[in-house]
Amino acid sequence: MPDYRFAPLPSNSSIASFVTIAVCVWFLVAAAAILDDPVSPYTQRELRQARHSADEVAIAPQAHFSIVVQAHRGGWSRNPLRADLAPGP
Repeated sequence: MPDYRFAPLPSNSSIASFVTIAVCVWFLVAAAAILDDPVSPYTQRELRQARHSADEVAIAPQAHFSIVVQAHRGGWSRNPLRADLAPGP
């Protein structure tokens, strides 16, 4: 019976190297495309400053609200379906 030889399979390190180089090339192409993109008129327009008039007066708030949170730190629940949290004997 003749000896059959398989084609040499690539090792894990050569596959990892190829994937790393392919990703680096992809990002370099993307960076070049971003840098080559023409300037947008929307990013180069003049910014308008908000104008404040001298007659503006600070207005005091008309209502104050408080939120009070109360909780018990017990180790059990009032839910009857949660038997694992029911109080012990």
